[in-house]
Amino acid sequence: MNQTSVYSERVVQTSDFSRLKQSLSFWRESVAQIFYDVDCRIFNIEY
Repeated sequence: MNQTSVYSERVVQTSDFSRLKQSLSFWRESVAQIFYDVDCRIFNIEY
């Protein structure tokens, strides 16, 4: 009985984690695009 509750909790955590991972990957792509644009501007100014 205790093991079943632990398993159900783990399933819930996994679904939350996958959702979190999706939002994080989307956020990371957006931030990477922003930093890429900024880097291009900085390097164009420097060189």
